[in-house]
Amino acid sequence: MGIEYPGGGMPAQASVPLPAGRWRVRAAHTEVDEENRVGLVQLLPTES
Repeated sequence: MGIEYPGGGMPAQASVPLPAGRWRVRAAHTEVDEENRVGLVQLLPTES
């Protein structure tokens, strides 16, 4: 956290409160060009 973009500026960040437990993480990231990128993270509770 708190890492500046290579071209300057800071990414938007938000805390997400999660209950204790085990989580499965799915993530995807894509870059359209040098200025347009998107990342998505999904947290899914696992059944222990």
